[in-house]
Amino acid sequence: NGLTKLYEYEGFLLHKWSVNYYYLHDELQSDSCFQQLLTRKTLSPAAIFLLTYKLFREKQYLFAEAFLIKGLTYHPNNSELHFLLGESMRLQGNIEKAEIEWLKVLTLTNVEYYKHDWISPPKYLYRMLALERLGRTAELNKILDNGRQILDKDGWFHYYIACFYSITGELEKALAALEKAEEFGWNPNLALQIWGTVKDPLLDPLRSLPEFQAWEKRWSPPYKDYSKD
Repeated sequence: NGLTKLYEYEGFLLHKWSVNYYYLHDELQSDSCFQQLLTRKTLSPAAIFLLTYKLFREKQYLFAEAFLIKGLTYHPNNSELHFLLGESMRLQGNIEKAEIEWLKVLTLTNVEYYKHDWISPPKYLYRMLALERLGRTAELNKILDNGRQILDKDGWFHYYIACFYSITGELEKALAALEKAEEFGWNPNLALQIWGTVKDPLLDPLRSLPEFQAWEKRWSPPYKDYSKD
């Protein structure tokens, strides 16, 4: 039991180190932590999320699919992981298999509008993404319209709308939503996570745009390498 807890804590530290190095643009150190995480038997959903997007960036879609299937044996009701599994299948051209996973997202999520909780993206985000992938536009627009009525002055709502538009390829709308997020008081997530920060993988499709690069630079934390003092 003690060894199990030590193993779990080691995995927790590896995940946090990988997040820190990734956030500080230290790709060599971050990748070293990622590679160690990939060898572990069990991982948290947050670590699986982060590693999956690393595999997506490297276009290792088949590996990502196998990795997510393994992760879902430990976290079978995690809507984020089911969405990502569907994405890994879509990126390989397996649309019918992908749709099965996106339908699972709909069974695992509901629509609750609430303030940002500093822990993870709201469930409605992945429900919206699944609806968009399934072409269920009327249901998607209803969630968007109701959300805008209830949370229109909540900066975090607009941040996650930016994430939605980023993943669905509407990059101009994503940039506009980031502007509204700032207007209504959004600040990068203070929790030691990647989501809710300038390095959020859900914003990856925007990274080549000069407007986004300027936004990322503006919101990146100051960093000093004390090892050189």
